[in-house]
Amino acid sequence: MLYSEDMADRNPDWWPYAAEFPNWAVWREVDRLYYARLNGSEPQLMVRGEDVVDLRDQVRAAELRAGTCEPGPGWPGRPGAAGRPG
Repeated sequence: MLYSEDMADRNPDWWPYAAEFPNWAVWREVDRLYYARLNGSEPQLMVRGEDVVDLRDQVRAAELRAGTCEPGPGWPGRPGAAGRPG
């Protein structure tokens, strides 16, 4: 599936998170899952989630694994996260 600008227009549930992840193409499939692909990644980096909150969490986790972002406050394993000294 090729990304087009109107993909974001067809996913209004994703709009609150779109600015946080501008390099990700997001769509919803007939299986009712949300999918996201990091544009221009080789090999292709793609995640899925049951809803947009789950998808956001999956995108963040994928970026952490790929080393393209730093964990934010409250992320598991980061000082200050629930159950972690900080």
